[in-house]
Amino acid sequence: MRKLNYDTVISTIKNLSNKSSIYVGCDSKLCGPNTLFGLVIILHIDSSRGGMCFAKKMKESRRMSVKERLMKEVEHAVLCAVRVQHVVEDRNFEVHLDLNPDPKHISNNVLNAAMGYVKGQGLNCRIKPEAFAASTAADYLLG
Repeated sequence: MRKLNYDTVISTIKNLSNKSSIYVGCDSKLCGPNTLFGLVIILHIDSSRGGMCFAKKMKESRRMSVKERLMKEVEHAVLCAVRVQHVVEDRNFEVHLDLNPDPKHISNNVLNAAMGYVKGQGLNCRIKPEAFAASTAADYLLG
């Protein structure tokens, strides 16, 4: 994983073919008195030939409730996506949310609000199990 630098990501996207895909995701976890966030942008070259992952870790110096933490993940992912959206053009572009469609999971409580927020920004979103940028890559970043 490479350090997330928006200038580098934007110039890299500009050099990708229109067949390429861009995925943004965020995950979080509690760590002592802190809440940690992992944010990733995955660039999938030609949507078939490997890719690059840019990542950033962030820390809030307080423990957040589950709902607040999940909505903060969505906020981080949306803000990231909006920063690169102007260079995406016709490429596949998705925001991945680490939310579960099954009502028995607590993340389902914020699903409608989160998806509405993403779609309200004019962005496409995916949830589990298709949300690999959030549920796999960002999760891995947090170890």
